[in-house]
Amino acid sequence: LSLQETPSISQRMRQPSSPIVVTSAPALAQKTTRHSDFTSACHTIKTGMDIEPFHLLRQWEATGYRTESIVEIPGTISHRGGIIDIYPPTSNLPAMLELYGNTIESIRLFDPTNQRSLETVPSVFITPATELLVSNQAGLETVTNSIDLSGLSQEMSQQFGQELTMLLNRQKPAPTQFYASLFNKDSILSYLPRNTLLVLDEPLNLKRAIEDLDTEASELYAEKLEQGELPHNFPQPYFAWEELEPMFDQRHCLRLTSWGVSEGEQTHRLNFAPIPNYAGQLPLFIKKAKQLLNQKHRLILVSHQASRLSELLEEEDIIAPPLTEIEQVPPPGSLTLIPASLSEGWVMNNDTHFYTDAEIFGFVKQRRLSRKHRVPRHKLFTDMTPGDYVVHIE
Repeated sequence: LSLQETPSISQRMRQPSSPIVVTSAPALAQKTTRHSDFTSACHTIKTGMDIEPFHLLRQWEATGYRTESIVEIPGTISHRGGIIDIYPPTSNLPAMLELYGNTIESIRLFDPTNQRSLETVPSVFITPATELLVSNQAGLETVTNSIDLSGLSQEMSQQFGQELTMLLNRQKPAPTQFYASLFNKDSILSYLPRNTLLVLDEPLNLKRAIEDLDTEASELYAEKLEQGELPHNFPQPYFAWEELEPMFDQRHCLRLTSWGVSEGEQTHRLNFAPIPNYAGQLPLFIKKAKQLLNQKHRLILVSHQASRLSELLEEEDIIAPPLTEIEQVPPPGSLTLIPASLSEGWVMNNDTHFYTDAEIFGFVKQRRLSRKHRVPRHKLFTDMTPGDYVVHIE
């Protein structure tokens, strides 16, 4: 993009029309909110709309939003006079609604770290902040009244009774997610278009992982039943493999396996082979690269040292400036250089060679990944007093 075409913040927040969703076996098996309940709880707030602020806040609280004095993390809201802040979990930034009476005059995206406005937008899309959604009171009463508390100990019967009453009154008991399985009947597949291509990486391993999960859950379920800590008709929060497998059959599926698939299924073998390791012997690697290029093979190099490799290749009359992406299949007899890191390379059909730092230099530089969780800044020092021990990294 040229400077004149640089997208705005709101444009960058929009999702691609055809996203790639990567999920794990436990996430695939977990039951989630009904698709119809989730979509009915989604709505768009636009400038010029007339709303009743307290009605809107109650509506958001019913879909999982938590009221805070300052909005800094997803799933929170705040209200200060004619200003309402909200941070949808599906948004990269929170939004500030400025009202004049009951009319929304402006909507601004702001930085949650310093609360500074970044951009004015015409609308903001609001999604639920919880997976525990109930479409109507009648359905809520039907589900809660169906729970059989007869086999519980006295203490657990009293606790379940209190928490189910809270649900009936549209309140959130402390273990909110625990009760989600009472209402969640769909899987992540319910949220995908019918023409979605499902890519199952090693279906046998996927099946085993879900069966192991089901076994562990069943053992814990039986233990809780025996101890009188769980109603005997309390639903499992996961789909068993026997329930998931028919869902795959209703979709377009591509099954990837190292050793083939079961008989009767259409197969297509990809001709991959290991690639030689040069272990830092760059002159030998460059000599081989020139031979392959003269034979009209295509080479793709993915390396943390892309700039340096480009210089070394140029000294041998191989022009390969580092690229940020590959927009089309590289032509035969070409070398493509990408600054990135992957674990290992391969040869495909004996004419396409994919090298990484592991084959070129003999090692791959490992990135240290740290998962960051947003924490409200005003809560960081709440319980600190002089003399307390602290860990400086935290």
